[in-house]
This record gives sequence, C-alpha cells and structure tokens, in this order.
Amino acid sequence: MPRPGPWDLKEKYDLIIPEVYGPDRIRLDGPLTDFWVLNWSRGGDQLTQIAPVTLSDRIDLLSVIMKSPAPFYQRTGGGFEPKGNTPDPTAYLDAMQGVRVCEVSGRIDLDAIVSAGRDLFHG
Repeated sequence: MPRPGPWDLKEKYDLIIPEVYGPDRIRLDGPLTDFWVLNWSRGGDQLTQIAPVTLSDRIDLLSVIMKSPAPFYQRTGGGFEPKGNTPDPTAYLDAMQGVRVCEVSGRIDLDAIVSAGRDLFHG
C-alpha cells in the first residue's frame, strides 16, 4: 500500500479470518507471554527499537495498557463504574507478572516488528 497507507483511510474494516482463510486459523484464548507497547512515532526519524521494560519502573507505559471498564461495567455489589474512573495499577502489575513487556519506539517500521515477532515466535 502506498504511503501514507492506512492512516489516511476514512473507512477501515476488520478482516474476518475464518471467512477468508478458513476455519480453525485462530485461537481465541491462550497464555499471555509477551506484550509490546507501541510507543512509536509516525513522523519519527529514529530507528525502530524493541526494548524490554519493567512496568513497575515505567508507569507511563502502564497507563497506556490500563483501560477503564466503561460505564456499563457493573460491579459485584451492583454498582456501576463511575465515568472516567482510572483502574487500579496494582491489579495490572499483578496480572502482568511473568509477562515479558517490551516498548516499541522510534519510527513506525512494520518490517522491523514483523521480523522481531518472527524471532519471538520461532525462538
């Protein structure tokens, strides 16, 4: 796809993998072993870097991972989550124990992360 590619598309669609590639091509659950935080820049000129991080040392990256459960989340006691409520970082840090977290920074280079992803999955 020519540059600027998908960023300037007005309409984007998800690919329905089973319809295109056939059944049993994806798995909907499994253990989380690695998590990459995309902290790169579309207009950047620095090389793409993929570096391991410790989330407890990089709370700025943890804030990118944490998501509010939205106003429709109903707690066990029956109350609803207040709008704009920030999740508890401790729960995320606990859940991410044992998960390798990497920060992807620099310019957007899909070839670089595809290569690193292949190394990860085949290594």
